[in-house]
Amino acid sequence: MRRFATPLIAALLVGCIKSDSVNPIGGASDVGAGPTGLTYTFAAAPHRLGAGLRNPSGYLPIPVTAGAATATEPRAAVAAAATDPASAGQWSSVQSWPIVAIHTTLLPNGKVLAWDTNTNGVGVQVYDPITTGFSAAPYNPANLFCAGHGVLPDGRVFVAGGTISDATGLHDATIFDPSTQTWSSGAKMQYGRYYPTVTELGDGRMMVTSGETTCDLCNAPIPELYDASTNTWTWLSGANKDIPF
Repeated sequence: MRRFATPLIAALLVGCIKSDSVNPIGGASDVGAGPTGLTYTFAAAPHRLGAGLRNPSGYLPIPVTAGAATATEPRAAVAAAATDPASAGQWSSVQSWPIVAIHTTLLPNGKVLAWDTNTNGVGVQVYDPITTGFSAAPYNPANLFCAGHGVLPDGRVFVAGGTISDATGLHDATIFDPSTQTWSSGAKMQYGRYYPTVTELGDGRMMVTSGETTCDLCNAPIPELYDASTNTWTWLSGANKDIPF
């Protein structure tokens, strides 16, 4: 069985019953009679063709329902979709932000939580892409710069670690609630962690890996698992590994 594929040339053509010819729309290559009295127009299209009807050029035969008089050319629909921002995407103009967004998290409500090198005062902002407005959501008890973060199953943002000083990390687990734009504290980790990695597991727990503890290249070797439903940590001592942050 011979098999082949041809490049996409989006062309849909009309066949008619018991006719010897057809006016192609968009440039078909061949026209020929097929079974059951239908005229077939052979259009270039992506396909694999085995045993069955084909013309010598290897084009795909496209039968048209009896009585059809017109057809919409797919190229027009493709061209229209290419200019639709909902399908093709679109950049906005440049917008000014009140902070340098070093940390960002997309919230379930479509807004963006972001913070700079400090999380007090105006250092934490919630950006609304619909209104393009900002609202401050400061966290004053500690500095969450250089933390790791992820989204919990209930939509809250989980933040692990942060900065005491350069290369010295917080033991803190901190949680942001987007529905109220407020912060709360969770149970502390065994290790302080500066720039750890946070990974959401399939069961909703958050795994915190590496991060510097008290000096440059002093990496926390043992991952910890946080369970938000019980506000507890599990120490993964069997996964001891020095991973640079």
